[in-house]
Amino acid sequence: MIILEGPDGGGKTTLAHKIAEEFGMEYRRPPEELLSSLTGPSPGLHEWWREQMRRPTHERMEGVYDRCFWISEPIYAAMSKRVPLINHDLLWRGISDLWAEGPLMIFCMTDEAGMLENTYVAGRPRLASIAGDAIDMRCITFLYWACYGTWLQALNHVIQWDYNRDHWSYIVTSLERYQKVTV
Repeated sequence: MIILEGPDGGGKTTLAHKIAEEFGMEYRRPPEELLSSLTGPSPGLHEWWREQMRRPTHERMEGVYDRCFWISEPIYAAMSKRVPLINHDLLWRGISDLWAEGPLMIFCMTDEAGMLENTYVAGRPRLASIAGDAIDMRCITFLYWACYGTWLQALNHVIQWDYNRDHWSYIVTSLERYQKVTV
């Protein structure tokens, strides 16, 4: 199981599609009605993720997930000042299940200017509930760095990807190491 996370504009979707294509895996993202690029998550998204975690092991291991509710929900709920979709107990359960799964976690983060350009200038949709200024992007990026650091301390297979700096061979090597550990 591979999960790509990070702020909007960090290159998650592009990298997830490339990994899926190059390694014959399945690109997975919740349906638009549960996770919209314009409006954010909808009730029921955590249930979609719980279903993913209950899939047979071989099916989970074939998935490349573009964003993970258990990681992004606390960050984006805080930044959009909305009530989280689930309570703390359900969030903790989801994080615990994810931790136990031990996925290859790829945090896609580049420079803030690049992420802003990818999100705004390129005409990509943006969450309506986030003001969209540089301060919001800086806060979201800070929270993702903190999350990355936490997961890095917990699992042996957590990496950070910067499409401006890193080479495809870094992903290949990381995936090969992960596959050896999980086989």
